[in-house]
Amino acid sequence: MNALVNVLTRRLKMRDLEILATIGSTLSLTRTADRMAMTQPALSKWLRELEELLLTPLFERTTRRITPTPAGQIVMLHAARILGDLQRITSDLEALHDGLSGVVRVGAPSAVAAVLIPEAVKHVLRTGAQLQIQLWDGTLDRLLPLLREREIDLVLGRLDGETLNAGCHHELLYDGPVCVTAGLQHPLQARGDIEWKDTIDYPWIVPPASSPMRHSLESAFAQVGLAMPRALMSSASLLINKTIAEDSECLFVASLHMVKELEKNQGVRHLPLYVPGVPQGIGMLWADAATPGVAAFMAALRISAARQAHAIPL
Repeated sequence: MNALVNVLTRRLKMRDLEILATIGSTLSLTRTADRMAMTQPALSKWLRELEELLLTPLFERTTRRITPTPAGQIVMLHAARILGDLQRITSDLEALHDGLSGVVRVGAPSAVAAVLIPEAVKHVLRTGAQLQIQLWDGTLDRLLPLLREREIDLVLGRLDGETLNAGCHHELLYDGPVCVTAGLQHPLQARGDIEWKDTIDYPWIVPPASSPMRHSLESAFAQVGLAMPRALMSSASLLINKTIAEDSECLFVASLHMVKELEKNQGVRHLPLYVPGVPQGIGMLWADAATPGVAAFMAALRISAARQAHAIPL
């Protein structure tokens, strides 16, 4: 084990980590060689020598692709983490040089970001904290790998089984049920009680196929013996969903907290129909001990979440 530690600390260089991370993102020696300005024979030789040093194969080769072995997955993950940490050092030092106290990189689905981020940023401004906030928009299945690789510092989202088992620290911020939403002139707005069967004749804007929200919506229809209704489009953008729904008969699902914000500007209103099985806990996840800048923004997020929970009794 000590010999292996010596190999890692004395023989591996920054470029080796960059090559490993590039292989992990492309799963192709040809594309990796192009990106790293190497010949493919030179890259193959480098990989063989690295596997000999580590005493284990890192990839299984085929004619067109390479597949990481379990050891390869571990090595690539840590290579990406180290590079992410170094990038964070660089950005934090640059921020310090510019008079800031830190850079905070936050990833969140648009629906969650729209609820939590504005008030948190306002709190940062009120306190005078010299932070630079970088917001990454995306679904959790795309954001969690970035968090594990240290490309972002925080992820906001629903605390479901996948996020809770992501190997990261997590904290509950508030509970957020998900409801069906429609334009003010939608025929269902005039109804009292609404069941899932009442929605199948209308076009839907559904969540992306890979998202937990989509799975929960499909399950909601399946539980009452119905197939998913016709999907006009797939979208995770609340702004686009609202714009389409307010002048059409389209339906979409969103967090009740977010819909309440949308209702302030008119155009849409939530229906008395909630998606069962959606984890209601909205929280934040982080991978490492928080820097002072990240800790300050986490405190701002807690204040923002407390105001949201107080504003909408559930």
